[in-house]
Formats: sequence, structure tokens, C-alpha cells
Amino acid sequence: MSTYIPLFPPLLAIVLAISTRKAYVAIFSGIVVGAVILAPSLADAIQEACTTFMLTVASPGTVQSLIFILMIGAIIHLLQRSGAINRALYLLSVKRQFIKGRTQAQLLAFVAGLLMCLEGIGSMMVVGVVGAHCSSDTTYHRKSLPLSPIVPAHPLLGCCLSAVRACF
Repeated sequence: MSTYIPLFPPLLAIVLAISTRKAYVAIFSGIVVGAVILAPSLADAIQEACTTFMLTVASPGTVQSLIFILMIGAIIHLLQRSGAINRALYLLSVKRQFIKGRTQAQLLAFVAGLLMCLEGIGSMMVVGVVGAHCSSDTTYHRKSLPLSPIVPAHPLLGCCLSAVRACF
């Protein structure tokens, strides 16, 4: 295929991920569209997409990663429900006056993402929880908050997102 058609599945996945904020739906849509492009018929495409999905989920590395992600999510949920995250943010914002506005809240989310970027999925959960609470009292637009953890991992994308945020 020497056309631009192979670019469509990943672009669709990226657009869906950003617009719907549902990563699994976006990834699965990209897989299905890619299978439809490559397969001779729709039935073959659906069968190939399901087979590929099953083989991916059945691999030991994927299962270990999913278990690890679930454990990280459980710990973060426990910290959030117990009030530990709210207490830490209270200490930073009220007691120590470290977070006074939008800039400091963004800086804290950026530093948290930078410190945890090696871990991946867990860092997205932590930065989302921390950033949401820090920015709740500021004028920062909440819909663009989930994009903040991407900035430390991808500086070029971060520059683009900052430029887009400046427009709104």
C-alpha cells in the first residue's frame, strides 16, 4: 500500500482517544479499522481483529502488566478514599501556601508527571488525581486536565497542547 490509507487507523485512534478520553475504545477502534483495511471481507476483518485481541491478552507479559495496573489502581483508590491525597494537598496548599494559583497547580502536576513518567500508566492515574484536586479551586479548564500528564513524557506534544490551551 503506497497510499495514505495505512495512516488512517492510528490517526483515528489518536483522535478518538483525545475526543472521548476512552483509551480502550480508541485502541480497539484502530485495530478494527486496520483489520477492515487489510482483510478481503468484513467477516474476515472481525475474525482477525478478535484473534489478534485474544492473542495479545493471552500473552504472559500483558497479563502481568494488567495485574500490576490493577494493583496500582487499587492503591491509588485506597489513598483517595482514605483522604490521604486530600490531606497532602491541604498541607501543600493551605498550611504551607505552596499552591496559590493556576501556575503552581500546573507546576505540581508537571513535576509529579516528570517524577513518575518511568512508570507509565500508574503515573497517569496519580497525576490525574493530584491535578484534579489542585486545579479545582483555580480557573484552569478541567477538560484539558487529563492531557497534563502527557507533557513530561512527550515535550513536543506538550508544546502543542500548551499552544492549543492558550487559544482557549
